[in-house]
Amino acid sequence: MEIKSMEYGFKAAGLVFVVLLLQQAPVLIRATDADPLQDFCVADLNSEVTVNGHACKPASAAGDEFLFSSKIATGGDVNANPNGSNVTELDVAEWPGVNTLGVSMNRVDFAPGGTNPPHVHPRATEVGIVLRGELLVGIIGTLDTGNRYYSKVVRAGETFVIPRGLMHFQFNVGKTEATMVVSFNSQNPGIVFVPLTLFGSNPPIPTPVLVKALRVDAGVVELLNFKTITAGVVFVVLLLQQAPVLIRATDADPLQDFCVADLDSKVTVNGHACKPASAAGDEFLFSSKIATGGDVNANPNGSNVTELDVAEWPGVNTLGVSMNRVDFAPGGTNPPHVHPRATEVGIVLRGELLVGIIGTLDTGNRYYSKVVHAGETFVIPRGLMHFQFNVGKTEATMVVSFNSQNPGIVFVPLTLFGSNPPIPTPVLVKALRVDTGVVELLKSKFTGGY
Repeated sequence: MEIKSMEYGFKAAGLVFVVLLLQQAPVLIRATDADPLQDFCVADLNSEVTVNGHACKPASAAGDEFLFSSKIATGGDVNANPNGSNVTELDVAEWPGVNTLGVSMNRVDFAPGGTNPPHVHPRATEVGIVLRGELLVGIIGTLDTGNRYYSKVVRAGETFVIPRGLMHFQFNVGKTEATMVVSFNSQNPGIVFVPLTLFGSNPPIPTPVLVKALRVDAGVVELLNFKTITAGVVFVVLLLQQAPVLIRATDADPLQDFCVADLDSKVTVNGHACKPASAAGDEFLFSSKIATGGDVNANPNGSNVTELDVAEWPGVNTLGVSMNRVDFAPGGTNPPHVHPRATEVGIVLRGELLVGIIGTLDTGNRYYSKVVHAGETFVIPRGLMHFQFNVGKTEATMVVSFNSQNPGIVFVPLTLFGSNPPIPTPVLVKALRVDTGVVELLKSKFTGGY
């Protein structure tokens, strides 16, 4: 009887383990922080040693308290900023015990009509639960999905998941305050608040870049800059000084010499199924597609992207690389965008391009920029908003490479103002702090897509 009881106990425990394993499936991916090499490594936030993350306190200096925190037991003042929301963070800077453990957590409280404005977490997938009230949760896909807008009103006890690097927001559609708790598969997920990053970077993104990207006149851009920079101080005051964390931000390692993508296969996998080796000739190793560029006047941006990802070059399937060529008319731009699945490294082949990169809130939305000339290179960390703008009097060309076969792209203006279906106007009015007319004007510029 005792043996049967133990056997039952193991089966029951095994079932619980499997259920928990399935619940954790979204975070069992390689796009996470580095695995820990000891039981714990409580962050020494005052250490002068610089590492990717934080150095550890001596074990003798780390008491049991590193495993516990009560910081998000209560929320903050939902009327402390124009968004009508308050984020209580519990990442490694606030909870040193999670250093090397690859997790963190936030609590967000909302006033009626309050929003957690459109933003991106470049270093983590997010899973959340609504504790009280009802929140409209909106997630906008990459260009791969036609900037599809996914949304649902999530009520108390219900959950949601947001893939790493995708733009998303929450908006309180109820008549009472609302609260959610979200968890991340990184000790420091990072955050790119899209309105603040576009219109409140430090120093500012040049107005001509935003005029071209948003397809409006300088007056509208200056209005948006004023509205966001004024209130942007609220975000900067809340800024936490956090160090970046190690992320295995590459595709899965290949398990064979090559796996040429079978783009017509009906088998669904994370990537593409392989063609039989006998059907893959030497040509899968070679491509001439980006030898010539496209028409730089084919769209209002004054640029043309010739893609060479797995859909255009099936031979890179499982190899974790891809490449694009971008050609620019004088004054043309590759508008502010994000690659959620890859770091980018590029070289200017001809002309001169202003390359702009905007950091996360960790950096105070710092705007890094340089005019890059022919033969010079640049690198853009995965998930950070960036753009290129032709400041020369002649056409310009660059070639960029990615450490993913399908880096994905989130064109920020198109995603905000041209998603399908559209993001509700009240969400954007609250996030951008302008009236309905300005939002409708911006939406009208992107009704035809890219």
